[in-house]
Amino acid sequence: HVAILAQGGAHTVSEAAHDMEPMDPGFAPGTGTSLERVQRGVHEESHGLREQVCEEHVSALERRMEAAVAEITQERVMYECSMAALSERLKAITSPEQPAAGREELLAELHAETRACELRAGHVEARCEELSQAQAACAREHEAAHRALSEDVAALCEAHRAQILKVSDAMTELGREVTFRLERLESQIAAQGQTLVDLG
Repeated sequence: HVAILAQGGAHTVSEAAHDMEPMDPGFAPGTGTSLERVQRGVHEESHGLREQVCEEHVSALERRMEAAVAEITQERVMYECSMAALSERLKAITSPEQPAAGREELLAELHAETRACELRAGHVEARCEELSQAQAACAREHEAAHRALSEDVAALCEAHRAQILKVSDAMTELGREVTFRLERLESQIAAQGQTLVDLG
């Protein structure tokens, strides 16, 4: 009877001890605690998000700069062509072979083209100023997005930390309860064993 009771008690103790085994199926020695694994995951996720946001903003900025360079280059070519045409007209006006009537006509055309060049130069300056402001706005947007992403990652880390603390508290309470039950079970087994010894 004592042996049977001892076997039953040992089986009960084994079941209770089995309840204390780690509940995380992904747990493996050397991988760190759950908090460390979550922190690593959050860090990797935040790093990936930051790289993605940076790449998107850099690509957008590069496209803006390429468009600006192409536009300014085109304006410069047009300006150089206009200046070359004006130089040719100026030579024609100052040439002694040119009749007076033809000079007046060329002079009027020269004034018109000069005015067009001035307007084009003003447009280029205004466009450069606009592009500078757009570049500054893009930099501010990039900084704001980076700051917002950092705040989101911090909030996510805090939420994970709170969840892990809750799970840790629950596991601690469960461990205490299991320990208490094991101690009570051992006391009952010892008392029953002593009773059987006394009866024998």
